[in-house]
Amino acid sequence: MADPYPMPTAVQTRSATNADAFKVYCKIDEAYKGQDDEIETILAAVKRDVDKTLWNYFTHNDLPTGTPVDIPEDVELFIKKRAARHFEWRVERQEQEKLDQEGSAALRVSTGKQSADVDDYEPILYLRDPLGLIGF
Repeated sequence: MADPYPMPTAVQTRSATNADAFKVYCKIDEAYKGQDDEIETILAAVKRDVDKTLWNYFTHNDLPTGTPVDIPEDVELFIKKRAARHFEWRVERQEQEKLDQEGSAALRVSTGKQSADVDDYEPILYLRDPLGLIGF
């Protein structure tokens, strides 16, 4: 028997956030023009995680068979912010590796961002599991 409530994929399949929208949001310049594949990979991972976390079909009646509605702007913004953080970490690691390879002393300064390293779903949690399917 098929599961009556399969894993939602609404964000993965209907989010308007793509590599171009992400680059505009982040003001990524021409130096990163060849990064689209990596950006799309990051966006896909973030969207999968949002679907798993929210467990929301984003339909008019919250059921998988309902008429789809647009993904809320709060979710689109969350996707961009979280993907930007992953992209930033990747760039920082590359810069650190470059410094290490050049023999420069690698000084890691604490920026006080440790709390920002944890994903904060609070702005979108009001959209979580409207049918009470996962019991959170």
